[in-house]
Amino acid sequence: MSNITFRRQKHEMIVEMGAEAQKLKIERFQAEEIILNSYIHTDNDTAKDLLHRYEKLILLCRINYNAYKKHRRSAHLELVKYIEENNYRRQWVELCHVINNNIKRDSLIDILVSEMMETWMSFTWDRDTFIVGLTKDNTEWIERPQYYGDYDNEFYQTTIDFNNGKIKAEKYVERTRELYLNNWDTQRNEQSYTVTLIHMIALLNQRTMNIYPKEWVGHFTNTPEKLRLYKDTSVYKDLLATERKYIIDRKGVTVRLKNAGKYREVLFMEDLTYDGRLVMLYKMTDLYGDSTMGYFFPNTGEFFCGYKYAGADFLAEDHAHNIFENFILELYCDLTCDLPKDRKRIYAIKEVEDLYDPALNDTNIYVQYEVYSPSRESEGKSRKGGKQRSHQRIYTTRKLPEGRKASEDAIERAKEYGIDLQDGETFVRPYWVGINQVRKEI
Repeated sequence: MSNITFRRQKHEMIVEMGAEAQKLKIERFQAEEIILNSYIHTDNDTAKDLLHRYEKLILLCRINYNAYKKHRRSAHLELVKYIEENNYRRQWVELCHVINNNIKRDSLIDILVSEMMETWMSFTWDRDTFIVGLTKDNTEWIERPQYYGDYDNEFYQTTIDFNNGKIKAEKYVERTRELYLNNWDTQRNEQSYTVTLIHMIALLNQRTMNIYPKEWVGHFTNTPEKLRLYKDTSVYKDLLATERKYIIDRKGVTVRLKNAGKYREVLFMEDLTYDGRLVMLYKMTDLYGDSTMGYFFPNTGEFFCGYKYAGADFLAEDHAHNIFENFILELYCDLTCDLPKDRKRIYAIKEVEDLYDPALNDTNIYVQYEVYSPSRESEGKSRKGGKQRSHQRIYTTRKLPEGRKASEDAIERAKEYGIDLQDGETFVRPYWVGINQVRKEI
């Protein structure tokens, strides 16, 4: 069997399984309810057209399931072709973002999201990649390898063997049950991974792709531990909406952490969306180099992370999500708003020159801020393998332009370090590249 044949058959099976899941969801609604309640207001004609196509597919599922099941794959492939040929990529990803942020369990929106997810997978059905972003000019998808890959291949092959009469029904049921139980955590991690990707497509482009994790955290098997609570999350959201003072460096800012539980660093980036809104993107990396990503809109207070859907009831802002949101927004607030420096604050998170200083109290959380550099991402080491002290700049002498001479203050400072300046030299004292070097006032 050729690779393309294998992928096609696998895609057909996935679409068929999705159809069965949709049938179970949609049986709760009458056709009249679908017509009346599936309407979503938009002033964008292209978005209306795309929504209408999805609505017709959902209605077909309710009134003629066999026809829906037979034509579901071809309908999504036709929609993919329609989007590609008319360059409706931007309109489709923005629609995905809006719909996914209004998802409600056991609702028609939930059913619509499932169909949009099917379209997303259909874009790359013939290759082992997923769409994760879109170029700024909206003409090209940005793709990355499927992180969880073909973990479900055994499911697929077992189904093929059953359909071809190689195994009996009893063995098929026994085998699929065994695979399902053994792969349960992987399946849930993969679901959270794909949900995160579909939420982020509209926000990732050539400049912001550094947010995309190299290695992914297993959201269901690696839930965050409580770090501490300085202020309620609503306090940070209010400050970010009303008292913002700074924008961060365009390259992004890496916040290195000590004593922050399992977490090692956070990368923050800011960008403007297609419709001109400011969005903060972040990537949180743990001590093992595994990461997750998300976003925050300061003007609306909308925060997303993969843990939002890690609970049994994904409507709940579950405990893991709340922990994550509070800590990320505290760091971001410190970067952009200047949090009040009271005693509790000083002993909670404190910016320091050297994270490796043995004198640091092990019960406190310490941070370093630096402009993002891809060459140092998730390393915390210099090129020679030594400890990274990215904020410290040692004293030095500097040659002056011809005809200039050092000031008296520079001469005196140099003497304090045992240096006698030569003619045409000045002294540059040690300085620390800290928070004020990674941001600028608005």
